[in-house]
Amino acid sequence: MTDFPFISIIVVNYNLKRYLKECFVSLAEINYPRNKHEIIMVYNASTDSSVEYVLKIYHFVKILKINEKL
Repeated sequence: MTDFPFISIIVVNYNLKRYLKECFVSLAEINYPRNKHEIIMVYNASTDSSVEYVLKIYHFVKILKINEKL
């Protein structure tokens, strides 16, 4: 039996809502134990309602808000 390390998958977003569905659907299907990974979207002061969209549909994604562009 393989002991999987805990990993974080980080998606940085700035006004890229149009790509988030494909991204998160793909990430939801990864072959890695669910209790051994987290998916974080860095919300980089977008103006396209990305956060609201992700919170509504992709409950497994954690949101990290940054109030300025990186």
